[in-house]
Amino acid sequence: MRSLRPSTDGTLNCFTDGDQYRRSPFFQEHPHAFQFVLYFDGVDPARSQGPKSGIHEFGNFLLRILNLPPKINNSMSSIFPLILANNNDCKGTFEGVLRRFVDDLIKFENGGEMCFDMDRTETIFGTLVAAKGDAKAIHALLGLLDPGGAKHFCRDCMICREDFLEGTVALGDPRTPELTDYHLRRVEENIPNASTNSGLRYRTVLHDIQFRLEDNQNFDILHDFSEGVILMIMRLCLKEFVVDRRSFDVNNLNARIFAFNYGKANQRDKPNITFEVPSLQDDGDLIHLNKMVPKLIYCLEPYLFCLIIFQKMLMKLLIVSTIKCTCC
Repeated sequence: MRSLRPSTDGTLNCFTDGDQYRRSPFFQEHPHAFQFVLYFDGVDPARSQGPKSGIHEFGNFLLRILNLPPKINNSMSSIFPLILANNNDCKGTFEGVLRRFVDDLIKFENGGEMCFDMDRTETIFGTLVAAKGDAKAIHALLGLLDPGGAKHFCRDCMICREDFLEGTVALGDPRTPELTDYHLRRVEENIPNASTNSGLRYRTVLHDIQFRLEDNQNFDILHDFSEGVILMIMRLCLKEFVVDRRSFDVNNLNARIFAFNYGKANQRDKPNITFEVPSLQDDGDLIHLNKMVPKLIYCLEPYLFCLIIFQKMLMKLLIVSTIKCTCC
């Protein structure tokens, strides 16, 4: 662990090369401290439909140590089970589930004695550097409102949903520790609309340690890309050429989707989609259509093919960012 050093060529090889590590007073004082990452997600081992849906769901917490070499840390065996809790306990501030873990982290931050052999003990330090999960799970863990309906849905800045839907792509005012503490005081004082105007629901138990949600700039690239950015680009492209330019008819596109030969490898994932004008909202799963879009629309509109190439590049970026192993 102590063999890891910041890179000298400007590449981001590990956490020690990032800005969060460089500007942290804790790591400036303890450069070899343990760097912990907490994972959280819901798991339903017996998924049922209807009113009983979710009654068997568990909250699954996992832990990773970033100090290990990248070749080891890119293996699933480097992620350790931490807590498996009933989903009903994984609500609110997470006090009942994570208090024991947080107390242990406080001991690590203050330094704990570890015995390596009969003659040698050493004081070790450590802290939580990131909390990861899908958007819904991580917002709950960090004490934010559900991003699906919150007015201030971003955990990185204060952008407003209305501005975002009107086409504003600039970041809002950044969330800072001072701003978050101010908003949390208003929420705790039960000031009307304090949660709505801040995007915060409660003070999470993780705030008892040095970890702050403002430093947790880790986003769920799997869901944000495959179920967010890539699909939005596809919809915008289709809207441009079907609704605005009227380059081809939407019924022709729907017929091509239905008649296309997806081959044996993708036959079971054949999308069941019907596009409508003008909303172009799908009735099925648009993700499985990603690989087939260039072949479906090339003969209809060559210019659209160029835009779809951009979408395919994003898909390749998604694949590269989620590779299982690394050679370093």
